[in-house]
Amino acid sequence: MNSYRADRRGFTLIELLVVIAIIAILIGLLLPAVQKVRAAAARTTCTNNMKQLGLAVHNYNGTYNAVPPIGNWPSSMRGNGYPALSCGGSLTSPDGVPGTWLVSLLPYMEQTAVYQQFAAVSPSVVGTTDEFNYYQGTLLPFPVKAYNCPSDATVPANYVNATPYVEGSTSYAGNVMVFNPRSRQPLQTIIQDGTSNAVMIAERYAVCNGTTNTWSWIYPNHGSGNCWAAFGWVTAGLNQQSDLYTDFSSGTTPFQITPTTATCNNAITQSSHTGAMVVGLGDGSVRTVSSGMSLTTWVNACKPADGNVLGSDW
Repeated sequence: MNSYRADRRGFTLIELLVVIAIIAILIGLLLPAVQKVRAAAARTTCTNNMKQLGLAVHNYNGTYNAVPPIGNWPSSMRGNGYPALSCGGSLTSPDGVPGTWLVSLLPYMEQTAVYQQFAAVSPSVVGTTDEFNYYQGTLLPFPVKAYNCPSDATVPANYVNATPYVEGSTSYAGNVMVFNPRSRQPLQTIIQDGTSNAVMIAERYAVCNGTTNTWSWIYPNHGSGNCWAAFGWVTAGLNQQSDLYTDFSSGTTPFQITPTTATCNNAITQSSHTGAMVVGLGDGSVRTVSSGMSLTTWVNACKPADGNVLGSDW
């Protein structure tokens, strides 16, 4: 009886190493593409968030014939060293609810339930134990996903800053020369240079150099590293602590593009997107401004009624 023995030949070590190397090369080629797709998706979401904010401002303006102030700090809640009207404290906003401009926009961002929590807080809490609870975040630790850019790596877990106090985080900041705390005016009165030529909202890191950018904070800052989601303070003459008040520029730098945590400058706004920053304009549209934009063009675009013509780099 003849026996048949099949020739069973496996992979050699060299062949296995070659296959592994090819797979590694393919992964290396695919990874940047995957990262680009993820970055593009995150940027799209961020742009959509900005678009929703712009529409919310217009809807608010249509309801009250005025935009919300950068923050509502009514006269009944001032005193004891808290900001006066000249330092960022505001007149009572048209809706009468205490908080920042982003609080006022909550009903137009499908966040009515969160908004009602703020509306239920009485000015009588000032000077009481409840005031401490209010600022600690016991009453206000609400996360709002749409107020945070997915490209912003500094956004804390669950969209809520845990230190030094507990408030909702945000990757967006309002222009104080649009959301003026000293007067209640309609958008068309505030922006006289053309709504498509005025920056109304800009990106800003949720956490920059120890400063937290919060939307649920009730007044400009507490000396604790917390500040309103706003920029333009110094130019508007509203700075109380300039190191915590983001402006239109810092020296010759208009804004930062993807700075590291160590190089983040909390005196200006920041973008988490490569090469450009997403901004919301006065007409409700969204555009990206290039990292190569001149300081002059940027500052003029942020001043809604200075009469200056924007440069060709706009």
